Amino acid sequence: MKWQRFSFFSAILLSLILGCGHGGGGGLSEPDSTNTPPDTSGRTIQIEKIEIEEGPFIRRYDDIQNFPDEAPSALIQIDKFFISKTEVTNSQYAEFLNDGNEIHYDGRMKIGIESSRYIAIRNMENHPVVWVDYENAAAFAVWAGGRLPTEAEWEKAARGIYGIIYPWGNDADGSKADLGRYPDENTLNVGTYPRGDSPYGVQDMAGSVWEWCHDWYYHYYYSTPPVVTDNPTGPELPIDYLIRSIRGGSFLETLLECRCSNRNYLEPEFKAYDLGFRVAWDE
Repeated sequence: MKWQRFSFFSAILLSLILGCGHGGGGGLSEPDSTNTPPDTSGRTIQIEKIEIEEGPFIRRYDDIQNFPDEAPSALIQIDKFFISKTEVTNSQYAEFLNDGNEIHYDGRMKIGIESSRYIAIRNMENHPVVWVDYENAAAFAVWAGGRLPTEAEWEKAARGIYGIIYPWGNDADGSKADLGRYPDENTLNVGTYPRGDSPYGVQDMAGSVWEWCHDWYYHYYYSTPPVVTDNPTGPELPIDYLIRSIRGGSFLETLLECRCSNRNYLEPEFKAYDLGFRVAWDE
């Protein structure tokens, strides 16, 4: 269910596609990302990228549980970008830590220390890294030459252009994703459920672990004029509270929380064993 860390308002029932207006989305900025991008030419980090073509997609309001923060539906224009095929893994994050970024380490990660180097725990190398807060995720993304995806970018990568409910389509088939395993506390290898890939081939967009997005979360961002439909990046400043958007659900959740349209939020400093991220790039 929605993580009710703060109280919000009653439901709104809207489900038809609305006409699209246009507004500026503003530039993206992340913690530690305002300076010249780092030189990544000498790094061995390997992250498979998937291209998401320029063009519109239907940001569809599913109206399954009448969550007002998902309403109304709209046609959203997104510039071309790239997104990592999988969530960032423990082995990839360990490379980041070993490159002078040990401040972003948490002892609860499935990453140990051997001979003064960070190494993913055996058999956990390809599990998504967890116990990362927003700053950790944003710092890794910049180190990898990218940034965190916006909510709109994340949603297009997850559902394609036609507004399907789940990454694999509209059928409520929970066997296509890593979900519903509460109270288990263990992640799985990324890409374990290829039948649940998105139309672009992006993996684990439903279930697995929640994923940090760039945007400040605002409950009524989709419905408050002027509605931004051209590369929306969220509010320029926090409106509801100091909370950031997260997407995708996790292995603890039901299908309801793993819909492509489901929005959620957390304080930027929050960490959990089912919270990770993936990276986006402009080119």
